[in-house]
Amino acid sequence: MGLRCILVYCHCGHHVALDAERWPDEMRLSDLKPRFVC
Repeated sequence: MGLRCILVYCHCGHHVALDAERWPDEMRLSDLKPRFVC
């Protein structure tokens, strides 16, 4: 059982909760970081 939800924060204070079920268990947060834009 992996993560169900992740919280993503940006430098300016915005945040969002994302459903983590869409990504495989092998996905690392460092792989996702370039995809996020504030």
